[in-house]
Amino acid sequence: MSLLNRNRGLGERWRNSLWLLLGLLLSGALLFAANWEADRRGQLQMNIFRGEVTTLVRITETAIDEKFHDFDNILLSLRSAYVTHPKFFPEYLRLLRKGPLSDPSILVVLVDSDGYLALTDATDKKSHTYLGDRKYFRYFADGGKDDFYIDEPIQSRITKRHTLPVVRPIYDKQGSFLGVVALSVPQESLAKLWPKQHLSDNMTINIINHGGALLSRSQDFTEARGTKIQPDLLTPMHKGVEGVFTHRTRSDEGERVIAFQQIRLGVTPLIVYADSSPEQVLSDISRVRTLLMLSAGTISVIIMTLIAVYLKKQKISLRLIDTLRRSREQEYEILTQTPLVNRHAKMTHLRG
Repeated sequence: MSLLNRNRGLGERWRNSLWLLLGLLLSGALLFAANWEADRRGQLQMNIFRGEVTTLVRITETAIDEKFHDFDNILLSLRSAYVTHPKFFPEYLRLLRKGPLSDPSILVVLVDSDGYLALTDATDKKSHTYLGDRKYFRYFADGGKDDFYIDEPIQSRITKRHTLPVVRPIYDKQGSFLGVVALSVPQESLAKLWPKQHLSDNMTINIINHGGALLSRSQDFTEARGTKIQPDLLTPMHKGVEGVFTHRTRSDEGERVIAFQQIRLGVTPLIVYADSSPEQVLSDISRVRTLLMLSAGTISVIIMTLIAVYLKKQKISLRLIDTLRRSREQEYEILTQTPLVNRHAKMTHLRG
């Protein structure tokens, strides 16, 4: 009987081990599946976030591109009016002020071939102001092609405002250079083009030129006026017409998602880019991951508990069966006065 008990105990231990191993494998599979699902949802949320930032940049780029095309059309009409009827140019300008050039903050500047201010509708203008050293004037005076030109942001010598000159050259009917006509656009006015209803507190939209000079931005522009963005932020924007990437400015800051789009307009294309923090998205991803892992962990604990309860009940059942068997053996021995072991031995001898 002792050999039988040992075999039975060994079989019971193997069975218990297999159940525990099955429970561990199932729990591990649940945790793996929860982690995989958390990664999948996290990647999906980040892709959605990056897509939203990219879409916002495209909307802004479209609005800016349309506005600058309007500026170019105004410049072309001003140039045509100056060449064909120079005496009526001031009257034509007054008519434009009642229509497409109704914004009084945008000033018209006409510079003659010698680089001197010929005409402007600024109220505080200074006569005979020299503008021949301006970059936009030198570009056309030195033979630059006839195209829409966007200059570096400057401080106007006439109004002392921080402006962005947009310029077209003027030629007579024989093609001789007569000077330039420009619109002096306040940098702050470009902020009117942002789709503000889509902007969150942790997102900033910026306009820069290819040198990285900041032309305008949706937040805190006053302090950033006259600055350039970091070269390591600008470099990826020179690698394509559009794109999205992550960037870390300093080691103590989290990563920022940068989406950019080039505005291919004239000879000096601009770049519009959105700078946004995925902090809220990462927080949501972390919360979802925690919830999934807790759920998987809870189910794993329940599975292991059920297996332990099942094995415990099995052990109790086997003990009850063994106790019942022993009780019946004892009853038999009392009734026959013969140990059940001896009876088994006699039966074996007779069979032999």
